[in-house]
Amino acid sequence: MKRIRTRRRRVRVPEKSIQAEIVTLLQLAGWRVHVIDVIRGRHVQYGNRTRILNQGDIGQPDLLAVRMEAYVVDCDTVPSSGTVHAADKIVGALGRVLYIETKAADGRLSPIQTAFHEVLRREGYVVVVARSWADVVAGAAAEGVAVER
Repeated sequence: MKRIRTRRRRVRVPEKSIQAEIVTLLQLAGWRVHVIDVIRGRHVQYGNRTRILNQGDIGQPDLLAVRMEAYVVDCDTVPSSGTVHAADKIVGALGRVLYIETKAADGRLSPIQTAFHEVLRREGYVVVVARSWADVVAGAAAEGVAVER
């Protein structure tokens, strides 16, 4: 009896599904997440030719995650300047910003995306290229940002 070979097809998870999972898990971890939408049909001038781009701002990451953490300073422990009307407590907030580029398992960064990410990193932002939630956690931890509380 002749055996029939069947080729197993690898199931490709779309980038949008990975992105939706990451957005949900970040929101559950207390992050405010902004999806940076794609702009279609934008006209860009190159020399004497006009080209239509089907992407957002060139190289911009897919997600922007922000988490604010409040802090309280008890003014009784702060040395006084002698002012009679000093506040009892000072409340402030510290923010963390995380840029996330989502990619499918076989997705690659374009040279423009790589350059944009380098600019963001030089400005002090954390940029993570993620193919799963584990990549977000590991990439942020490598930069000193705790994603999960």
